[in-house]
Amino acid sequence: MPWVRMDDGYPEHPKTIAAGHAAAWLNTRAWCWANRNLTDGFIPSEAVPHLVAPMVASGEFVNADPEAIVRRLLDKKLWERVGGGYMIHDYLEYNNSRRVVIRTRKKRADAGRIGGSKRQANTKQKSSKTQPHSHSHSHSPTQTQVQGPPLITPPVSPGDTTKTPPSRSWAVEFEVFWSAWAEAGGAKEGRGKAEEAYQTHVVRRGAALPNVLTGVAKWRTSQKWADGFVTMPVTWLNQHRWEDEPKQVSPLSPAGRATLEAGRRFAERMRERLAGHQRENGDDPGGPGAVLPGDGGDGGAVRQDAERGGDGDVLRGPGPVPDGGGG
Repeated sequence: MPWVRMDDGYPEHPKTIAAGHAAAWLNTRAWCWANRNLTDGFIPSEAVPHLVAPMVASGEFVNADPEAIVRRLLDKKLWERVGGGYMIHDYLEYNNSRRVVIRTRKKRADAGRIGGSKRQANTKQKSSKTQPHSHSHSHSPTQTQVQGPPLITPPVSPGDTTKTPPSRSWAVEFEVFWSAWAEAGGAKEGRGKAEEAYQTHVVRRGAALPNVLTGVAKWRTSQKWADGFVTMPVTWLNQHRWEDEPKQVSPLSPAGRATLEAGRRFAERMRERLAGHQRENGDDPGGPGAVLPGDGGDGGAVRQDAERGGDGDVLRGPGPVPDGGGG
C-alpha cells in the first residue's frame, strides 16, 4: 500500500491554523490524491469539487464552498495557482516525483522477476538431484550433482546501485558539484545527505558529472530559480533533477537577459573547471558521450533553452539568483 509523507507538525503549523479547519482538511485530501495519481503535487481545477464533496457529505462541512476554501489555501501559500489548476506547496520536498516512483516500481518488478527465475531454477535443480539414475549411464554421483549453467556475475550497468565503479573518484567529483551548486545560487545545506545522494544517484548509476553540471546550468537560468524557489541539493540529486527541462527565463525582459548572460558565464566556468578536473585526475569524470554545459549538447546552451517548458520544486522563499563566483 502506498503512503504519502507530510510534516508531522502540519496540524499545528501557523499557516494551517490560519487557513482554517476546512482548508486544512482539503489540503490533506489533496496531498493523498496527488500521491495516488502521481501528479507531483498538481491538483486540476476540476478535481477540487470532488475532493470537497466527501467533506460536505460527512456533515461537518455542510456549507463548505470549494472556491472559498481554495482562496484560503492560496492566501496562506499552501497552494499556488498554475495553469489548469493548483500546485501544492513543498509537495516534492517530502514525496518522490512521478519519475522516481515509476523507476522504483520498475526496479522492484524486475528484481521480483529475476528472483522468481532463480527460485524456479533452484527448484528444478533440487528436483533433478532426487531423480533415479538410469543404469545405462556411467556418471558418478559427484558428476550428476553438477546441474545448470554456471553463475555469471553481471557487469555494473547504469541502473545498478549495488556496486560503485572503482574508476570514479566520487569525492573529488562531489566537490566540483558542490562548488558549482553554490555558484549557481543554491544553498550549501545538508552536505552529508547530499554526498550520500550523489554517490547513490550519480556515481552508482553511472551518470556523467558533466551532465549533472549541465542540469545545474539549466536550473540556474530557470524561471523557478530566478523567482527564488530553489530546491535543496539533496532533493535535487535524489529526484535526478539534472534530467529535467525546466522552463527558462524569458529573454524578452532585461532581467531575463541578465540571468541568461550570467548563466552563459556560469557554463563557461564549468567547462574550464571540468577541463581542470580531467587534467588533475587523468580521466574523463563522466565517461564517453558526456555533455558539457553549453557545448551544444542536449540542454547545454542556456540561451537556446529560453522558451522550453518544465517544472521545478518550490522549496524556498523569493530571493535573487547570484552570478556566483565562489564556493
